[in-house]
Amino acid sequence: MIHLRLSAIVSSLLLCLLFQLRAEAASNDEFELNVPPRLSGRIVFSAQSGSTESIFVLDLDGRRVRKLIGDSHHNSYPSWSPDGTKLAFASDRDSDWEIYVSDFEGQDQLRLTNNPGIDDHPAFAHDRNQIIYFSESADGKGTNIYTIVPPSTEPVRLTNLGGKNSTPQLSPDGTQISYSTSRFWPGWDICLWDIKEQKETCPLKGEQSFCRAQWSNSGERLVYSFGFGNEIDLGILELKSGAKKSVTSMDGREYDASWSPSEDYLVFAAENGERDRFKLFILELSSGKISQLLSSRYSLRYPAWSAVTTMQLEARRMVQAQRGEAKKPALPEQ
Repeated sequence: MIHLRLSAIVSSLLLCLLFQLRAEAASNDEFELNVPPRLSGRIVFSAQSGSTESIFVLDLDGRRVRKLIGDSHHNSYPSWSPDGTKLAFASDRDSDWEIYVSDFEGQDQLRLTNNPGIDDHPAFAHDRNQIIYFSESADGKGTNIYTIVPPSTEPVRLTNLGGKNSTPQLSPDGTQISYSTSRFWPGWDICLWDIKEQKETCPLKGEQSFCRAQWSNSGERLVYSFGFGNEIDLGILELKSGAKKSVTSMDGREYDASWSPSEDYLVFAAENGERDRFKLFILELSSGKISQLLSSRYSLRYPAWSAVTTMQLEARRMVQAQRGEAKKPALPEQ
């Protein structure tokens, strides 16, 4: 009986993947892939063309790209949950930017926020079902950082700062928030908020702009963008020593760096000489080698890397189906 059930699970999984391969063929035609050996997992990203923006996923193991979320609006800033089964993102489909969550295929979408101002840049915590994001004040003059735990639609405010404070990320140990702020002239700076002490420190500030920091999985480093105007590079800050290192110097702007699960690589968006048309690149940190990962007629931004593979997700779903674990219906949108 056990062998029969396992055989049924494997057969169902293979059939499911066959249909998925056929569905993904059209998406693959829109992208040029160059996936280096040994890379594994799934990279989600946004692709913008004109007035629309959709969310796609790159399966590194299968070398395939598939659209997850897309319509006539903007859907952007995707972020994986720690187990890879959920996706947080922002969308302006309801006339202004709100935070949504879906399953790993972009299905069962649920709107979490309902604010007359902008709610944007959601990011899952490293080890829990918690989303952090920024929200605009009613007068539109400032933004602060909030958190929400799906499927709840009740946000909790974490900061009460002046000015614009955006792109928040929760540290892996859950004690600090990194964010970009425009409160100190000129440009943007990167600050850390100690949640327990309610205290701010700003390790990256000065004449240049510093923005879009992301914690390494160990919590020991921050990768960030820095520079002036149309020349923006990537740097890494060692939090214990305060040492800073520039890791890119391409033509144009480099943004949205995301760590690989092993911290051996960075995936990021860069113009590389083509103004306002971003492509995705991979940086091998040990060698400093940069290679183009993905290009398209779209402008590609906001990559996020999950260690969980498509095969693992499909196998989990098939096991749940064999056990008769019905999917709980999503709560109605607010």
